[in-house]
Amino acid sequence: MSVLRISFLSSLALELVATLSVALIAVAIGLRLVGGSLTLFTGLLVLILAPEVYWPIRQVASYFHAASDGMEVFRQIYEVLERPTRSGKIEVEEITAISWSELTVQYPERATVKIPAGQLSKGAVHAVIGASGSGKSTLINILMGFTSPTSGDVLISTNQGTFSITELDVDSLRKNIAWMPQEPKFPYATIKQVLLHAKPEATQIELESVLESVGLELRDLSNGLSTILGTLTQPLSIGQLRKIALARAVLKGAQVLLIDEPSASVDDTSEEIIDALLHREAALGKLVLVVSHRPLLAVHADAQTDMSRLPRSARMA
Repeated sequence: MSVLRISFLSSLALELVATLSVALIAVAIGLRLVGGSLTLFTGLLVLILAPEVYWPIRQVASYFHAASDGMEVFRQIYEVLERPTRSGKIEVEEITAISWSELTVQYPERATVKIPAGQLSKGAVHAVIGASGSGKSTLINILMGFTSPTSGDVLISTNQGTFSITELDVDSLRKNIAWMPQEPKFPYATIKQVLLHAKPEATQIELESVLESVGLELRDLSNGLSTILGTLTQPLSIGQLRKIALARAVLKGAQVLLIDEPSASVDDTSEEIIDALLHREAALGKLVLVVSHRPLLAVHADAQTDMSRLPRSARMA
């Protein structure tokens, strides 16, 4: 929020400077026209070109915001890299179930997040619901091994037995999980390259099919699979970007799907398509957890965890 606040203030200041400068030029042109020292053609030409002269000043704000955003992302990445890794030695081959006791996460300088007990089973869609900041994404972070609970434990059932998440090798655990974050970010790459990162051997037909399964037609994309992502002038809507992120997660073919707010910023028809897709994935024997504010995904889910059932005074980062 601090980055956005500074960006808005700097944009306002620079826009004001540019607008006042053009206005002063217009006044000067008017005075010269009245005095007869300037022809109408020349005056209009200068007035038309004046905004273009100050256009770089207007652009400074957007570039400053991009730079500030990049610095904030770097800070967050560095924070993750510096976080101590608690990785066990047991390699994960096949995940058959996941369960967790009541979990507590205590953040520095923030209140405690409490997560009710729950479990994921093969062939079922498990919805996590609750108000913003109730800890829904924190649960996903714990299951991914990004965050360690202060109290409570996560048990992973595999074909080798049932183990605490702390006993498992984190890298092998994550290979069995496909994750769609709440705010997907993409590198400067084509849609095809982004999808192939999840499954390098995927064919053209598979790529088109997975996009269609999330409700994204090639004709909706400016350059089809060659559409560039990760640019300042993003050609796609937020809803379309979420669909691409969901397609990438599904294409990976992992045993566990952790999907965070897939139906945000999409219409009702797209939500129905996404709901049907998640249930098809579950029918293939996968463990599916979906975080959602939208009612349809929660109502159609086979099981729910309501984050508001436990008394808490926390807000999630």
